[in-house]
Amino acid sequence: MWALVLAWGCTNPISNELFYADEEFLSAFPSQDRIGFSSVYANAGLESSDDPLLTHASIAASDLDPLLTVITTVSDVLRSTTPSERSDTHRSWTERSMIAPEGSSRELWWIRSTIVRTDVDSDFSWTIEGAPQIDGPWDEVAIGRHDPDGLGTFSWDFVATSQIVGLDYDIGFEADYATVNDERETQIDVDAGLAFPLRFNLVGSNIFAWTGFFEITTDGVSWPGTAQIFLGEDGAGRGEGTLQRIDDEVRFESCWNSGGSQVFTTGSADMESVGQPADCTVADVFSP
Repeated sequence: MWALVLAWGCTNPISNELFYADEEFLSAFPSQDRIGFSSVYANAGLESSDDPLLTHASIAASDLDPLLTVITTVSDVLRSTTPSERSDTHRSWTERSMIAPEGSSRELWWIRSTIVRTDVDSDFSWTIEGAPQIDGPWDEVAIGRHDPDGLGTFSWDFVATSQIVGLDYDIGFEADYATVNDERETQIDVDAGLAFPLRFNLVGSNIFAWTGFFEITTDGVSWPGTAQIFLGEDGAGRGEGTLQRIDDEVRFESCWNSGGSQVFTTGSADMESVGQPADCTVADVFSP
């Protein structure tokens, strides 16, 4: 019997190749490695820090991570589901139920998807649709394009997703990503209806940058600005940023130890200075 099975496989190479190519198609969907926080951040316990910059990083990461979780969970469910249709140029998934995101008013919702490419050397284009029931109504919740060389872009409609599952995300979400020198560089823009879009950047496993509002000056005002941090494998790290105040621009630096405790902070005259740069255990990776 085994000889017959092996012989059948050898005479049907095209059929087998379609199955082997599933992984190539599936790589088009957003993944944790591509758009998610690395385990360095997941295990750091950022919320317990007394360093002002690391505290703001924790807040920014906490705002972004639930959105990323929705995206990567849907993608993982599709990856674990056998395509309903296969060809050299497309994969399709028919209706599939999945658990609704945390905080939803529903227990389950339904998804379906299609990935297409014009030929074996072209980019992949994909769409994901969602519905509250298997019979609809169906709405497009995400579209994307993926270059097999590691470049790509996608947008996720959290307004449509929220209406389907009963969330409260009235935002726009777009992401661009690339693999540079074997490290990911991901830029995420979130339109939350503020005076300016929020931007987040994930570089490799250790660097996180974002725009937002920072309350770190002694005047107690929350000022708009940008910041970036480097988090080491042991949780120690350092960062820098810039505040845009009404009449001036304020640069600041900070570092903390593996327990998240503030070691060094400096900025303008109305920012409390702590320690010295030499006290930092992590090198300044942001300086030229």
